[in-house]
Amino acid sequence: MANTQKKGKTFVLKNDLLRARAIEAVAGTPADGGHYVYIGESGEVRRVIQNNLYWFWLTALESQTGHEKEWLHRRFARSFLPGIYMANPETPAQTAWVDSFAMIQELAKGLPVDEYNQTILRVRSLCSTTWASVQQFAEYLSKLERFAYSKGFNLPRRDDYDEAMMH
Repeated sequence: MANTQKKGKTFVLKNDLLRARAIEAVAGTPADGGHYVYIGESGEVRRVIQNNLYWFWLTALESQTGHEKEWLHRRFARSFLPGIYMANPETPAQTAWVDSFAMIQELAKGLPVDEYNQTILRVRSLCSTTWASVQQFAEYLSKLERFAYSKGFNLPRRDDYDEAMMH
């Protein structure tokens, strides 16, 4: 399979020199609709660099497992996100999900085991990676990485790995 990884640059505006380099990079980029510029504040919902690493890994796992990356995305989200969000909900969406999960879990207790498990699985599937903070998404990536290696899968490292895993 050919490597279709897209190349790009991320600039953390820590000083005037880095800001000047970012402006130079934007000025030298064709205005052809094939590029985008994203400016965000630190501490925001996951970094673009984290998201790029995540989908790069899902693409690698797709070729190793035979499962489509969208399927893998849903599977990992429902497996790893609930624990992360329940441990420390940081956003209104996370808090609402945690509260709803607890309520539904309590209400579902009277259901037969199979129905209970299906109900809980459906509620876990409602978790979204878009709710994750930078720190939470780094934790999510770490869980995915540990899981993949424990199953013998290879997750390639990119040059931006360390930056993506920082929180």
